[in-house]
Amino acid sequence: MKRHLLSISLLLAALLSIGWWLREILTPPPETRSVAVEKPDYYAEQLKVRTYGTDGRLVQTLETPHMEHFESTATATLIKPVLWRYNPETPPWQIQAEKAFANHDTETIFMPGEVVMDRQGTELHAPYHIVTSDLTVETRSAHATTDAPVRVDSNQQWIKAIGMEGWLKTPAKIHLLSQVRGRYVFD
Repeated sequence: MKRHLLSISLLLAALLSIGWWLREILTPPPETRSVAVEKPDYYAEQLKVRTYGTDGRLVQTLETPHMEHFESTATATLIKPVLWRYNPETPPWQIQAEKAFANHDTETIFMPGEVVMDRQGTELHAPYHIVTSDLTVETRSAHATTDAPVRVDSNQQWIKAIGMEGWLKTPAKIHLLSQVRGRYVFD
């Protein structure tokens, strides 16, 4: 009886082993998913793009040491971009960032991280030095927006706020959105 039970146990173990082995052979290997790394369809080094108005005047200049364009998203990645916005009556605005994403379809430039905006002063116009982050610039309308903290310095005055809308065309306007505080020095 013990022999009979032992042979049934060995036969059952052999059948289970064969079944496991067949399952391993017949089961396809799991799919390995490779992460698709999108490659740029073109790139440029030391890129300088000038935009002119219908009157032939220079409206805007965009400079970057390196740009990569991605066709699938219609966007370009810009490294250390500098955007100049020109106005006939005032000094130009200069906007600098470490990185930017330009969308050709919507004509917007998003600058994540720290952004510095400067405009030199003249006898008639005050200088501006603005530090913020995560700035979006609509290039056609020269409208700049952020929800991040903003600091505006002009001569001895300063203003801090959360969020900003800026119109860089003449007349330039800056609208600070919330928690505005500052210092104004009377001469």
